[in-house]
Amino acid sequence: MKQGETRVRSSRVGAPLEREETARASSSLESIIGSLPSPVFVKDAQHRWIILNDSCCQLIGRQREDLLGKSDFDVFPRSEAEVFWAKDDEVFATGRTNENEELFTDGARRTHVVLTRKSLHRDELGHPILLGVITDITERKQAEEALRRSHDELDRRVATRTRELERANAQLIRDAAERRRASSLLQQSEEQFRHLADALPQIVWTALPNGELDYINSRGPEYAGVPVEGGLRHRWLEFVHPDDRKRVWDRWEHSLRSGEVYECEYRLRRHDGVYRWQLVRALPLPDGQGRVERWFGTATDLEDQKRAQEAMQEEDRRKNDFLAMLSHELRNPLTPIRNATGLLRRTAPGTPDFDRARTILERQVALLARLIDDLLDLSRITRGKIVLKKERFDLVALVRTLLDDRCESLQADGLVVELELPDEPLSVEGDPARVAQAIGNLLENAQRYTDRGGVVHVEVSAEGGAAVLVVRDTGIGLGPAALEHVFTPFVQVGSSGVGRRGGLGLGLSLVKYLAELHAGSVEAHSAGEGCGSTFAFRIPLAARPSALAAARPPAVSPAPAGGRRVLVVEDNPDAAESLRLMLQLDGHEVEVAVTGEEGLARARAARPDVVICDIGLPGISGYDLARSLRADPSMEACLVAVTGYGQPQDRENALRSGFEHHLTKPYDHDDLQKLLADLGTR
Repeated sequence: MKQGETRVRSSRVGAPLEREETARASSSLESIIGSLPSPVFVKDAQHRWIILNDSCCQLIGRQREDLLGKSDFDVFPRSEAEVFWAKDDEVFATGRTNENEELFTDGARRTHVVLTRKSLHRDELGHPILLGVITDITERKQAEEALRRSHDELDRRVATRTRELERANAQLIRDAAERRRASSLLQQSEEQFRHLADALPQIVWTALPNGELDYINSRGPEYAGVPVEGGLRHRWLEFVHPDDRKRVWDRWEHSLRSGEVYECEYRLRRHDGVYRWQLVRALPLPDGQGRVERWFGTATDLEDQKRAQEAMQEEDRRKNDFLAMLSHELRNPLTPIRNATGLLRRTAPGTPDFDRARTILERQVALLARLIDDLLDLSRITRGKIVLKKERFDLVALVRTLLDDRCESLQADGLVVELELPDEPLSVEGDPARVAQAIGNLLENAQRYTDRGGVVHVEVSAEGGAAVLVVRDTGIGLGPAALEHVFTPFVQVGSSGVGRRGGLGLGLSLVKYLAELHAGSVEAHSAGEGCGSTFAFRIPLAARPSALAAARPPAVSPAPAGGRRVLVVEDNPDAAESLRLMLQLDGHEVEVAVTGEEGLARARAARPDVVICDIGLPGISGYDLARSLRADPSMEACLVAVTGYGQPQDRENALRSGFEHHLTKPYDHDDLQKLLADLGTR
């Protein structure tokens, strides 16, 4: 028989008081563990749970009675249990604290990522026990709610603990020896509480009834960078942000007077001088007469949650601003378009008013197309869908061509254009169309933000292996804050959002994306508001000189002398009728169908040279119509898809269905005219 067993049997008669005190100490430890907000558990040397607080049971997703006396292999999948078991063995074997991230599956088969801190302790009988503290980092967004629930639970447990202490106090009065032993056990519990508090990630503190701090766990001095006795205990208010101090102190004094729970969010200075938001809560612990005997408090870091909330609010504000701006910019062209259509109805062709109305329509439709193209380009670039068609070309010739095309518009706005170009070509390798788009956006920006009488200076030079285009204006300029966001999508800086100052805030962000796609860069400079702006666009020079690509866009080929037989399949009556009239003016013979079935029947009957077909049709789609026509070997018509769907995948779907060409609405009629003119004799 073992010695310990003999001792237990020999003292069985005189030991009720000892067993009762030991049980009461164990209950005290379990009560303290149960009152903590973080999930906490205790295991014996056989890896069995002997104490679990409510938070731990809730996290695991099982009842306490289903866990007590069980091991990890009884609850978790084997792969998880083996990891937990090995880490527990390491703590029992070495005595070193183990802190790391772990994965486990709860009772509802949900996977959690947790931060677990395991440390070795001894119970009242000297047996090794493993203390585990868990932080569930998968539910940060619910941290505040979880903390509130844990403190509500703490209120209940504090009341229970108070009743236990009252009963214990009566027993202590009856038996002085028992009181001394209870005091010793209480001291042990205090020490265990301090160990538990140091294992928590929050700052844990207690205070006397008058509010004077009498304990702060190790997280406090680690955070503040000063020892508890070196000022943190008596001068804690000095670590609160000056703007928060009065509010914090007034709320603390109110709780001290009323005995109410203290809860306050404020900024607390860290050891590096940075203030971080904390949620500070304190619960009053009453004595047997209902008086506050001590305050138990925690401080939980909320800085990351605050930053996330602010970021979401800023993103929501930017979204609302963009939607309002988009609505404004899309509505702006509609008024002149409606007015111009009214003029066309009331004036005769060939008159100056008729020509002006037509010019207004062309300009405003081009503006709408530009807004939509900017949105689509930004979407393609951010998703990596832009494919550059690189070739060697002369940047000087490209800039000269762009200025020739835009000079009339700049001068019409009362701007003076200055051009400084080198005598020699500057050969670069890239996509001429995309580089022209970026330079055009810089010119558009200078024109938009420079008032009449201002100067737009354009300069091209070679510098450090790169061709540099500089666009300098005497416009409204940019302040320091505006310079930080000038290339951010959907952000307009220094703009009233009206007149020529409107827009979606996409032009400069597209310039930045296109420059980076060409391994180049773009920079913005300004001396301040009212001092104009300078934008420098850089693109690497080509390694070797070669034949330079023409910078000017190709001229539109004239319509063929002999018209073609064209079938238009379009369910929008206005779109169909306007296209029919335009094609007839070009000298073509045109029929119109408004459904897919009608288009298929007319194509088979009339055998047109060209079928111009929308994709989204009632009945069969444009894709189905194309496949049906291509299935007929005798059908030699050229199939042209005309649709509002302009993504690369849409173009691929059209070509796979049998279309030979794909035009995205709103398309330039000159492009369609050139396409028809370039068709060979079928």
